[in-house]
Amino acid sequence: MTTMRGRVIAITGAGGGIGRALAGTLAARGAIVALSDSNAATLAETAAGLDGAGVSRPSLTCATRRRSSSGRGGASPCTGALT
Repeated sequence: MTTMRGRVIAITGAGGGIGRALAGTLAARGAIVALSDSNAATLAETAAGLDGAGVSRPSLTCATRRRSSSGRGGASPCTGALT
């Protein structure tokens, strides 16, 4: 198994599915995983699972799917503090 020790990896969509699985796999290989998701509740579940495994990780809830007021899409600000 390849070690990821000391590498910082940002994972969007970490609240479920592939993002959650990727977070767990990379953390198990020693990476520091920075988690973000548009759903605070599912992000907290992922973070709690990693905390239970003794993994230190920052997380941030972001509205990643919100459209701009022009209706064209685009980046929107994160709504919480990095924890």
